[in-house]
Amino acid sequence: MATETGPDLEPGRLAVEALMDDTCTVTRPAVKGGAVELDPTTLRPLPGSGAVGLYDGPCTISAADTTAQEGTIGAQAQTRTRYKVKLPINGSPAGIRSGDVIALTSSRRDPASVGRTYVVDEEVTGTMSVSRILLATRKQPAQ
Repeated sequence: MATETGPDLEPGRLAVEALMDDTCTVTRPAVKGGAVELDPTTLRPLPGSGAVGLYDGPCTISAADTTAQEGTIGAQAQTRTRYKVKLPINGSPAGIRSGDVIALTSSRRDPASVGRTYVVDEEVTGTMSVSRILLATRKQPAQ
């Protein structure tokens, strides 16, 4: 039902949230750009690491866009994929920012993706949003 301030977005929010059957955490490193040490079993920040847990709950993660970039070694083109991470707009904090770390803690549709981590590039905002949308880049595991 529309209100004096505009259309009622709650049905859209509920529909989007019903599809969020993965779970993730969002953590802020103790130092901007620093690493977040995660417990390998729980994928939560290790006590004493100085990292701050911002969110722990439902999410969805999907590829947002893929772009070719100039490589740093030679002229070999590298591919970079950014991911769209959606969190419930109600229940997730505003103020998630560039450099925060997302860890996928469970996934019903793709269990092999559990444990992947992503670094937030930016939050996409809008007045008609039905979910909190974060654009992020996947952190590659240390070699």
